[in-house]
Amino acid sequence: MDAMATGRETAAGTTSFAKDDFWTLAVFGVLAYMISNVLHEGLGHGGMAWLSGARQITVTSTYMDAGFDTRSILAAGTVVNLVSGVMGLVALRTARSGSVPLRLFLWVLTAFNLLLGTGYFLFSGVAGIGDWAEWMKGLTPIWAWRAGFTLLGIVTYVVSAWLLARELIGIMGSAEESRMRRMTWVMYFAGGLTACLAGVRNPMGWKLVLISAAASSLGGASGLLWIPSIAGSMARKARGKGTVAVAIPRMLLLWAVAAVLLIEYVWWLGPGITLHFAG
Repeated sequence: MDAMATGRETAAGTTSFAKDDFWTLAVFGVLAYMISNVLHEGLGHGGMAWLSGARQITVTSTYMDAGFDTRSILAAGTVVNLVSGVMGLVALRTARSGSVPLRLFLWVLTAFNLLLGTGYFLFSGVAGIGDWAEWMKGLTPIWAWRAGFTLLGIVTYVVSAWLLARELIGIMGSAEESRMRRMTWVMYFAGGLTACLAGVRNPMGWKLVLISAAASSLGGASGLLWIPSIAGSMARKARGKGTVAVAIPRMLLLWAVAAVLLIEYVWWLGPGITLHFAG
Protein backbone atom coordinates (compact mmCIF):
# COMPACT_ATOMS: atom_id res chain seq x y z
CA MET A 1 0.00 0.00 0.00
CA ASP A 2 2.92 2.32 0.68
CA ALA A 3 3.90 2.14 -2.95
CA MET A 4 0.61 3.70 -3.97
CA ALA A 5 1.56 7.05 -2.47
CA THR A 6 3.36 9.62 -4.57
CA GLY A 7 5.73 12.24 -3.32
CA ARG A 8 8.91 14.15 -3.79
CA GLU A 9 12.15 14.38 -1.88
CA THR A 10 12.79 17.60 0.02
CA ALA A 11 16.14 19.18 0.74
CA ALA A 12 16.01 17.84 4.30
CA GLY A 13 15.82 14.30 2.99
CA THR A 14 12.24 13.67 4.08
CA THR A 15 9.34 13.05 1.75
CA SER A 16 6.39 15.36 1.08
CA PHE A 17 3.33 13.45 -0.09
CA ALA A 18 -0.07 14.21 -1.50
CA LYS A 19 -2.89 14.69 0.99
CA ASP A 20 -4.04 11.56 2.81
CA ASP A 21 -7.26 10.10 1.43
CA PHE A 22 -10.16 11.44 3.51
CA TRP A 23 -12.52 8.50 2.96
CA THR A 24 -9.92 5.88 3.79
CA LEU A 25 -9.25 7.65 7.08
CA ALA A 26 -13.01 7.78 7.73
CA VAL A 27 -13.26 4.05 7.02
CA PHE A 28 -10.47 3.41 9.53
CA GLY A 29 -12.51 5.27 12.15
CA VAL A 30 -15.75 3.45 11.30
CA LEU A 31 -14.17 0.00 11.43
CA ALA A 32 -12.15 0.70 14.57
CA TYR A 33 -15.18 1.98 16.46
CA MET A 34 -17.39 -0.93 15.41
CA ILE A 35 -14.77 -3.48 16.44
CA SER A 36 -14.15 -1.84 19.82
CA ASN A 37 -17.90 -1.63 20.46
CA VAL A 38 -18.51 -5.29 19.59
CA LEU A 39 -15.62 -6.22 21.88
CA HIS A 40 -17.23 -4.21 24.69
CA GLU A 41 -20.86 -5.26 24.36
CA GLY A 42 -20.50 -8.68 22.75
CA LEU A 43 -17.30 -10.29 23.95
CA GLY A 44 -17.09 -8.37 27.22
CA HIS A 45 -20.60 -8.05 28.67
CA GLY A 46 -22.12 -10.82 26.57
CA GLY A 47 -19.29 -13.27 27.10
CA MET A 48 -19.27 -12.79 30.86
CA ALA A 49 -23.07 -13.10 30.99
CA TRP A 50 -22.81 -16.42 29.18
CA LEU A 51 -20.10 -17.60 31.57
CA SER A 52 -22.39 -16.52 34.44
CA GLY A 53 -25.18 -18.78 33.23
CA ALA A 54 -27.28 -16.58 30.94
CA ARG A 55 -28.92 -18.55 28.13
CA GLN A 56 -30.68 -15.67 26.36
CA ILE A 57 -28.57 -12.62 25.66
CA THR A 58 -29.56 -9.52 23.69
CA VAL A 59 -26.66 -7.50 22.35
CA THR A 60 -27.11 -4.05 20.81
CA SER A 61 -24.71 -1.30 19.85
CA THR A 62 -25.41 0.50 23.14
CA TYR A 63 -26.13 -2.16 25.77
CA MET A 64 -26.30 -5.86 26.58
CA ASP A 65 -29.26 -7.47 28.33
CA ALA A 66 -29.04 -10.93 29.87
CA GLY A 67 -31.93 -10.53 32.32
CA PHE A 68 -29.56 -9.99 35.23
CA ASP A 69 -26.36 -8.14 36.09
CA THR A 70 -23.40 -8.93 38.31
CA ARG A 71 -20.34 -6.85 39.04
CA SER A 72 -18.27 -9.15 36.84
CA ILE A 73 -20.68 -8.68 33.92
CA LEU A 74 -20.71 -4.91 34.38
CA ALA A 75 -16.91 -4.74 34.52
CA ALA A 76 -16.24 -7.13 31.64
CA GLY A 77 -16.92 -4.69 28.81
CA THR A 78 -14.31 -2.20 29.98
CA VAL A 79 -11.86 -4.96 30.89
CA VAL A 80 -12.02 -6.42 27.37
CA ASN A 81 -11.45 -2.96 25.84
CA LEU A 82 -8.45 -2.34 28.08
CA VAL A 83 -6.92 -5.76 27.42
CA SER A 84 -7.45 -5.24 23.69
CA GLY A 85 -5.86 -1.80 23.94
CA VAL A 86 -2.77 -3.12 25.73
CA MET A 87 -2.47 -5.89 23.13
CA GLY A 88 -2.70 -3.21 20.45
CA LEU A 89 0.16 -1.25 22.02
CA VAL A 90 2.29 -4.39 22.08
CA ALA A 91 1.43 -5.12 18.45
CA LEU A 92 2.35 -1.57 17.43
CA ARG A 93 5.71 -1.89 19.13
CA THR A 94 6.47 -5.15 17.32
CA ALA A 95 5.07 -4.23 13.89
CA ARG A 96 7.45 -1.40 13.01
CA SER A 97 8.15 -2.91 9.60
CA GLY A 98 4.46 -3.04 8.63
CA SER A 99 2.87 -0.67 6.13
CA VAL A 100 1.86 2.78 7.36
CA PRO A 101 -1.88 2.33 6.56
CA LEU A 102 -1.99 -0.98 8.43
CA ARG A 103 -0.19 0.47 11.44
CA LEU A 104 -2.40 3.56 11.46
CA PHE A 105 -5.54 1.41 11.48
CA LEU A 106 -4.11 -0.68 14.31
CA TRP A 107 -3.30 2.57 16.10
CA VAL A 108 -6.83 3.97 15.91
CA LEU A 109 -8.30 0.60 16.94
CA THR A 110 -5.99 0.63 19.95
CA ALA A 111 -6.95 4.24 20.63
CA PHE A 112 -10.68 3.55 20.68
CA ASN A 113 -10.20 0.60 23.01
CA LEU A 114 -7.95 2.45 25.45
CA LEU A 115 -9.80 5.77 25.44
CA LEU A 116 -13.29 4.29 25.68
CA GLY A 117 -12.11 1.91 28.40
CA THR A 118 -10.33 4.43 30.62
CA GLY A 119 -12.87 7.14 29.82
CA TYR A 120 -15.64 4.96 31.25
CA PHE A 121 -14.08 5.19 34.72
CA LEU A 122 -14.16 8.98 34.49
CA PHE A 123 -17.66 9.09 32.96
CA SER A 124 -19.25 6.93 35.68
CA GLY A 125 -17.34 8.65 38.45
CA VAL A 126 -18.40 12.16 37.42
CA ALA A 127 -21.88 11.54 36.00
CA GLY A 128 -22.94 8.65 38.25
CA ILE A 129 -24.32 6.64 35.33
CA GLY A 130 -23.10 3.79 33.17
CA ASP A 131 -21.52 0.41 33.86
CA TRP A 132 -19.23 1.48 36.67
CA ALA A 133 -21.94 3.52 38.40
CA GLU A 134 -24.03 0.34 38.47
CA TRP A 135 -20.97 -1.57 39.67
CA MET A 136 -20.61 0.88 42.60
CA LYS A 137 -24.21 0.54 43.79
CA GLY A 138 -24.38 -0.60 47.40
CA LEU A 139 -20.81 0.44 48.17
CA THR A 140 -20.20 3.07 50.83
CA PRO A 141 -19.32 5.83 51.11
CA ILE A 142 -20.46 6.27 47.53
CA TRP A 143 -18.86 9.70 47.18
CA ALA A 144 -15.44 8.18 47.92
CA TRP A 145 -15.93 5.44 45.35
CA ARG A 146 -17.02 7.96 42.73
CA ALA A 147 -14.05 10.19 43.54
CA GLY A 148 -11.74 7.20 43.27
CA PHE A 149 -13.11 6.17 39.89
CA THR A 150 -12.88 9.76 38.67
CA LEU A 151 -9.21 9.93 39.69
CA LEU A 152 -8.55 6.49 38.16
CA GLY A 153 -10.16 7.65 34.93
CA ILE A 154 -8.13 10.85 34.74
CA VAL A 155 -4.80 9.12 35.40
CA THR A 156 -5.35 6.16 33.07
CA TYR A 157 -6.79 8.37 30.31
CA VAL A 158 -3.82 10.75 30.36
CA VAL A 159 -1.34 7.86 30.43
CA SER A 160 -3.16 6.21 27.51
CA ALA A 161 -3.10 9.47 25.54
CA TRP A 162 0.66 9.84 26.12
CA LEU A 163 1.34 6.25 25.02
CA LEU A 164 -0.84 6.70 21.94
CA ALA A 165 0.94 9.95 21.05
CA ARG A 166 4.28 8.18 21.25
CA GLU A 167 3.07 5.41 18.95
CA LEU A 168 1.59 7.94 16.53
CA ILE A 169 5.01 9.55 16.20
CA GLY A 170 6.46 6.09 15.59
CA ILE A 171 4.09 5.70 12.64
CA MET A 172 4.09 9.22 11.22
CA GLY A 173 7.72 10.13 11.88
CA SER A 174 8.36 13.86 11.58
CA ALA A 175 4.97 14.57 10.00
CA GLU A 176 3.53 17.98 10.82
CA GLU A 177 1.15 18.27 13.75
CA SER A 178 -1.56 19.62 11.42
CA ARG A 179 -1.42 16.45 9.34
CA MET A 180 -1.71 14.20 12.38
CA ARG A 181 -4.59 16.32 13.66
CA ARG A 182 -6.46 16.00 10.38
CA MET A 183 -6.03 12.23 10.51
CA THR A 184 -7.19 11.76 14.08
CA TRP A 185 -10.12 14.19 13.76
CA VAL A 186 -11.47 12.43 10.67
CA MET A 187 -11.24 9.03 12.38
CA TYR A 188 -12.76 10.43 15.60
CA PHE A 189 -15.84 11.93 13.96
CA ALA A 190 -16.33 8.92 11.68
CA GLY A 191 -16.40 6.63 14.72
CA GLY A 192 -18.70 8.95 16.65
CA LEU A 193 -21.17 9.26 13.79
CA THR A 194 -21.20 5.48 13.44
CA ALA A 195 -22.14 5.13 17.11
CA CYS A 196 -24.95 7.67 16.83
CA LEU A 197 -26.25 6.20 13.57
CA ALA A 198 -26.56 2.73 15.08
CA GLY A 199 -27.97 4.18 18.30
CA VAL A 200 -30.88 5.79 16.45
CA ARG A 201 -32.28 2.31 15.76
CA ASN A 202 -32.04 1.32 19.41
CA PRO A 203 -35.46 0.48 20.90
CA MET A 204 -34.63 2.44 24.07
CA GLY A 205 -34.91 5.73 22.16
CA TRP A 206 -32.94 8.97 21.92
CA LYS A 207 -32.13 9.18 25.64
CA LEU A 208 -29.89 6.13 25.37
CA VAL A 209 -28.35 7.53 22.18
CA LEU A 210 -27.29 10.66 24.04
CA ILE A 211 -26.19 8.91 27.24
CA SER A 212 -24.51 5.87 25.75
CA ALA A 213 -23.76 6.19 22.03
CA ALA A 214 -22.81 9.87 21.87
CA ALA A 215 -21.23 10.10 25.32
CA SER A 216 -19.15 6.95 24.97
CA SER A 217 -17.93 7.61 21.44
CA LEU A 218 -17.68 11.40 21.13
CA GLY A 219 -16.91 11.93 24.80
CA GLY A 220 -14.86 8.85 25.58
CA ALA A 221 -12.71 9.07 22.46
CA SER A 222 -12.26 12.86 22.63
CA GLY A 223 -8.57 12.33 23.33
CA LEU A 224 -8.19 11.82 19.59
CA LEU A 225 -8.78 15.56 19.25
CA TRP A 226 -5.76 16.56 21.33
CA ILE A 227 -3.36 13.62 21.14
CA PRO A 228 -1.77 15.22 18.02
CA SER A 229 -0.74 18.17 20.21
CA ILE A 230 1.16 15.80 22.50
CA ALA A 231 2.66 14.03 19.50
CA GLY A 232 3.66 17.34 17.94
CA SER A 233 5.42 18.36 21.13
CA MET A 234 7.27 15.03 21.21
CA ALA A 235 8.33 15.48 17.58
CA ARG A 236 9.64 19.00 18.23
CA LYS A 237 11.69 17.77 21.18
CA ALA A 238 13.16 15.13 18.88
CA ARG A 239 14.20 18.05 16.60
CA GLY A 240 12.36 16.67 13.59
CA LYS A 241 14.41 13.51 13.29
CA GLY A 242 12.99 10.76 11.09
CA THR A 243 11.24 10.65 7.75
CA VAL A 244 7.69 11.66 6.99
CA ALA A 245 5.33 8.69 6.61
CA VAL A 246 3.79 7.96 3.24
CA ALA A 247 0.32 9.27 2.47
CA ILE A 248 -2.70 7.11 3.24
CA PRO A 249 -3.91 5.98 -0.19
CA ARG A 250 -7.39 5.49 -1.60
CA MET A 251 -8.42 1.90 -0.76
CA LEU A 252 -11.59 1.14 -2.73
CA LEU A 253 -11.86 -2.50 -1.68
CA LEU A 254 -11.69 -1.51 1.99
CA TRP A 255 -14.40 1.09 1.37
CA ALA A 256 -16.68 -1.60 -0.03
CA VAL A 257 -16.03 -3.99 2.86
CA ALA A 258 -16.60 -1.21 5.40
CA ALA A 259 -19.87 -0.16 3.72
CA VAL A 260 -21.25 -3.70 3.96
CA LEU A 261 -20.16 -4.07 7.57
CA LEU A 262 -21.58 -0.66 8.49
CA ILE A 263 -24.98 -1.53 7.01
CA GLU A 264 -24.98 -4.83 8.90
CA TYR A 265 -23.89 -3.11 12.10
CA VAL A 266 -26.55 -0.41 11.98
CA TRP A 267 -29.35 -2.67 10.74
CA TRP A 268 -28.77 -5.62 13.06
CA LEU A 269 -26.81 -4.42 16.08
CA GLY A 270 -28.60 -1.06 16.26
CA PRO A 271 -31.92 -2.57 17.42
CA GLY A 272 -30.12 -5.61 18.79
CA ILE A 273 -29.79 -9.31 18.17
CA THR A 274 -30.87 -12.01 20.64
CA LEU A 275 -28.71 -15.05 21.09
CA HIS A 276 -30.13 -18.30 22.54
CA PHE A 277 -27.91 -20.90 24.16
CA ALA A 278 -28.73 -24.44 25.14
CA GLY A 279 -29.17 -24.99 28.85
